[in-house]
Amino acid sequence: MVNLLLHWFISTASLLIVAYIFPGIEVRGFGTALLAPIVIGLVISIPIIVFGATLISKLLDRFHWLGMVGAALIGWIAGEVMAGDGRRDVAGADGKLVETIEPGTLAAWLDAHLPHAELVAAIVGALFVVGLGLLLARRKARPHRQG
Repeated sequence: MVNLLLHWFISTASLLIVAYIFPGIEVRGFGTALLAPIVIGLVISIPIIVFGATLISKLLDRFHWLGMVGAALIGWIAGEVMAGDGRRDVAGADGKLVETIEPGTLAAWLDAHLPHAELVAAIVGALFVVGLGLLLARRKARPHRQG
């Protein structure tokens, strides 16, 4: 949050400096200069988001399997995150990062009982999400029986 506010004020100050150097640019006060970066950011980002969403929608309409690939990716990341809960990177005495595992965490239990725990959990997460998606799609495609 602090970085965002700092960036916002730097953008405002930059706009005021540019307006001071170039007489063709007129800024009527600090409030206008504060609002300008927000407006400029929205004007630039909204078309990019709309274009990206349209492109993704057209790709998903044409290649249905991409949705399953995206779901598998989300499951993979979720499995890695769960297996990595309790792992920390700590700076060693020589300044290099050293991976530590906090005792009593899921990562410590998995490392004690399962070799390559993060990879295995990632694969299991991806397979679980894809399998559940296929199961739900099959259930939805099945005709309902009237009772």
